Amino acid sequence: PLQLLLAGLGALLFVVISRTWHRHHAQPGYTLGAYLAAYGATRFPLEFLRDPAAGGAAGWLSHSQVMCVGCVLGGMLLLRFARPAPA
Repeated sequence: PLQLLLAGLGALLFVVISRTWHRHHAQPGYTLGAYLAAYGATRFPLEFLRDPAAGGAAGWLSHSQVMCVGCVLGGMLLLRFARPAPA
């Protein structure tokens, strides 16, 4: 069932990021930043549901959760410094 949940979240992210691109396509990096932040934020809690033998959280944070934190931080940096493209 976790794979189905991840697929559903992927479809939802597609819709949200598509709308984001339509609103902010003149700002290079904004859509990528929004995707990275949203993907990392939605994937992080789901990693607790994975089997520890398959790379899920066992004790502290799994490698996937550390990468999710990196995605969120990188996405927020892109969102912060995204500027409109010169006309």
